[in-house]
Amino acid sequence: DDLSEPEFPLPDGVSKEILTEAGTSQWLKPKVGDEVTIHYVAKHSVSTPPEFREFYSSRSGEPFCFTLGKGQVAKGLELGIPTMRRGELAQFTMRGDFGAMAIEGSTSSVPEGATFLYEVELISWKARSDLLKDGSVIKTTMEEGTGWKTPQLKEEVCLGLRILAPDKAVLKEVDDLEYTLGSMNLGD
Repeated sequence: DDLSEPEFPLPDGVSKEILTEAGTSQWLKPKVGDEVTIHYVAKHSVSTPPEFREFYSSRSGEPFCFTLGKGQVAKGLELGIPTMRRGELAQFTMRGDFGAMAIEGSTSSVPEGATFLYEVELISWKARSDLLKDGSVIKTTMEEGTGWKTPQLKEEVCLGLRILAPDKAVLKEVDDLEYTLGSMNLGD
């Protein structure tokens, strides 16, 4: 089983080349809805053969954070990043319709025959799950646990809990909360 291959094929018009493999212990991949942190360098070309020119790089500043699946990055990156593992560096080459990024207020269109090249390093992500499927309760995994055992009903677990208001203000935060699964009592 080759972990370097995408779990699903990328569409025609998007290709991936792994430049640096993730460590062997990094087997998880982000999914739609996760808060992803990447560094990337974006290039484009309108010539044949392609002569790529850089038009953006996050390498000179802070990493770029976004929610996967919200249309905040090029469509090709929305499809490609879920094939990556933490620490991986990959290069995505894509047709103009997959590589263009919508710029607010921009009326420019992608030139015919444009090709985009994105070099992406997947730094981290926070797994997010909509527990009630209505946006009212979102579970964010801040750090993956170790080991393989899943706790069962009536077993005790230790967890951290942060409750946020819609404006992201912290209403309550508890570290090292001991909780018995199924007890329905989270303390005071």
